[in-house]
Amino acid sequence: MRRLLPALLLAPALAGCPGDDGPDEPDASCALGVLVGSGTPSSFTPVADGDPAEVVLGFQGFRMLVFTLRLEGAPDDLADVSGYVSIDDGAIEVSQLPRTVRLREGPDGAAYAEEFLIFFNETPVSEIVDRPAELELVARSGGCVGGMRVGLELRDDDDCVDYGVEIDAGTLDGGVPDGAVACEEGP
Repeated sequence: MRRLLPALLLAPALAGCPGDDGPDEPDASCALGVLVGSGTPSSFTPVADGDPAEVVLGFQGFRMLVFTLRLEGAPDDLADVSGYVSIDDGAIEVSQLPRTVRLREGPDGAAYAEEFLIFFNETPVSEIVDRPAELELVARSGGCVGGMRVGLELRDDDDCVDYGVEIDAGTLDGGVPDGAVACEEGP
């Protein structure tokens, strides 16, 4: 997968258009700067290599990472973003198909999607928390392409989730403890 990101970034430029005499030269002015982080467009903080990333158990049981996506140089208010997460040096791999996200301009002129989600629904949370991961994203907007790669430490600091719980008497996820809400809601 480490070779996939550069190939995905160059493929549109090298493919050319139907009827062209050959591939287009890469247009450096059309490269997107891609970052993930937290906060709003006015308070955006990019994720640094090795930072913790909280795995969230959503209200419908979805397991996900929640980021703010920042694109520098996006010519459109929409972007198609695909992702790939490698956990424990490839022991677990999660691919995210391209999804279209709506962007809005921030005070710094960059474009933002304030709730960009990476899902882990096929992998028991007990197998991904407290493990190192590498996140790769490729974004396309208005013919421009960009990508990024960052190392993360997947965490879940929610005291109300018990990862020793086997759902459905161990039949879900092959009997691997998956986690369940262990705290009750207030009155």
